[in-house]
Amino acid sequence: MLFLNINDNENFIWTTSFEPPGPPKYKNIPFLVEITVGPAAVCTTLITIFFIWYIRTGGGPLINNVLLL
Repeated sequence: MLFLNINDNENFIWTTSFEPPGPPKYKNIPFLVEITVGPAAVCTTLITIFFIWYIRTGGGPLINNVLLL
């Protein structure tokens, strides 16, 4: 089987071997971590605060307009 090697735009070469490219290299890893870890940390914090409030107050209204933590 023949493959057309088009890596060089000036010279196209017919070849019989093919090597697939390696995995993509991500240059924005800090950005990807930021947009996934940040919202997860905020949600975890809010859920923890709600859980502590619910356990301490029994889920009832605030006592004297004070959030009991």
